[in-house]
Amino acid sequence: MIGKEEFCNKIKQCEVSMYYLAQSIVNDKEDASDVVNESILKAYEKLEHLKNEELFKTWILRIVHNTAIEMIRKNKKMVEKQTYREVKILFYYENLSVEEISQITNTNILTVRKQLSMVRKQLKELLKEA
Repeated sequence: MIGKEEFCNKIKQCEVSMYYLAQSIVNDKEDASDVVNESILKAYEKLEHLKNEELFKTWILRIVHNTAIEMIRKNKKMVEKQTYREVKILFYYENLSVEEISQITNTNILTVRKQLSMVRKQLKELLKEA
């Protein structure tokens, strides 16, 4: 099991990824910070549930994802961003596999692939306009 110091080190390694993911979902810097802080607390409290330390990043990003979605559900004024942005960040910026994204977002692999296809089409259109 991960100790307190190692947990802190792993959080520091994932901090930027956690923030970008949270912001891609809640679309607000302050709310994203709240999501990250809440996620860190939840992760520390549930640390014994992490079965494979090598999957820490995927595990913590899933907690961030779920916490952000939970925040949106509780606050009806918040509007969830289109999921393509979330997938775009996880795939292109975080270099996560389709399988890892599927686990984090709790969607099936085919859905993630379809979303990535839509992201590529959007990027293609943006490049045509440039």
